[in-house]
Amino acid sequence: MVVAGPFDEQEDEGKRGLCLYRVASAAEARALAEQDPAVKAGRLKVEVMAWWVEKGAVSFKAPAGQ
Repeated sequence: MVVAGPFDEQEDEGKRGLCLYRVASAAEARALAEQDPAVKAGRLKVEVMAWWVEKGAVSFKAPAGQ
C-alpha cells in the first residue's frame, strides 16, 4: 500500500476512502484489500480499478526506518 485515507464530505456512503497499491495486477490489489478487517467484517466493500499516471508524476517517500 502506497497511501490510504478516508474521503471527506462524500455523499455516497459506499465511497468511504481510497487505498492505493503499487502491485502488478488488479487481482493482487483485490487480495490485499480484502484482508482489511472492515472488509472482512462486511462494513466496507472492495472496488478495484487501474489508475494510469505518467511515470514520475507522483512520488511517495517511504516511512522513516524503511
